[in-house]
This record gives sequence, C-alpha cells and structure tokens, in this order.
Amino acid sequence: MNTLNFVAYTVFLGYVLYQGLRSLRENARPHDRTGLVTVHPELFDENGKIVEKEFLVVSFKGIKPTLP
Repeated sequence: MNTLNFVAYTVFLGYVLYQGLRSLRENARPHDRTGLVTVHPELFDENGKIVEKEFLVVSFKGIKPTLP
C-alpha cells in the first residue's frame, strides 16, 4: 500500500509540474487576443489617416512597479 501511495503521489506531482511548465511556455509568447493588427488611436489624425510625424517613446525595461 505504501508503494502505491508513492507512485500515485509521484505521478500527480509530475502532472502538476507538466501543467505548470506548459502554462509558462504558452504565456511566454506574446500574442494579440484578436489576431488583428492593433493601432493606437493617437496615431490617427482628424481625418482617420495615420500621422506621419515622429513620437516620443519611453520604455522602462527591468523596472518593477511598486505599490504604495
């Protein structure tokens, strides 16, 4: 009976580990929910055409937000 419990527990832990790794792998790939190309509304002018001017872009890489 003790061996059966060990085997069942090992199989269960293997399954949980597999599901966790699979979930991490799926979430690591960036993908759009709609499958369509998304354009930010600020890139359009009043006529609905894409603006040709340059925009200032700010990127914060490696900084984790902190909550008060």
